[in-house]
Amino acid sequence: YEIINVNSNKALEVTGGSSSNGAVIQQNAYAGADYQKWSLNASGTYYVVKAKHSSKSITVEDASNSNGADIEQRSGSSNNQQWTISEVGCPVMTRGMEPIITKGEILPSELEVTVLPNPSATNFILNVKSNDKESAITVRVMDASGKMISVHPKVGLNTALRIGGEKWAGGIYFAEVTQGGQRKVVKMIKVN
Repeated sequence: YEIINVNSNKALEVTGGSSSNGAVIQQNAYAGADYQKWSLNASGTYYVVKAKHSSKSITVEDASNSNGADIEQRSGSSNNQQWTISEVGCPVMTRGMEPIITKGEILPSELEVTVLPNPSATNFILNVKSNDKESAITVRVMDASGKMISVHPKVGLNTALRIGGEKWAGGIYFAEVTQGGQRKVVKMIKVN
């Protein structure tokens, strides 16, 4: 994933592409470099965020609890390398997606995904149905080239999501829904 700051529109990166423990993490113009790409790895109810180029995690320096503590990359695993990701705390990752309905109904035995209206000039409603209460559901929205537009890592069971496509260029987009070993992809057509 690219992690882009909403205010500056700049990407989170490991300074100078360093692979060393303690390398500083800062923002810079996105250039598509591996040290500006991150993986999100579930760790219980939290996530570990790892740099693609070094496989090291975003860490709070010296496990500090203080305001203003620096963020750096480090090897290892500890709770100061685990992060929560939420709509409020991470608007870029959930840009254009918000839960609008939760339904309690009898469900099929596997993951079902539908999208309406389709095509649309504005919003799409993605309906996700499953009776698997153990596995997390993740929704990723991509354009036709595979570029990530948004991600919602913990979608509730039997939920309808509003996916805001008002600012998208006309064309084809995909919503990939995964849960456990299941994966469904639906095509969304944006018209101007």
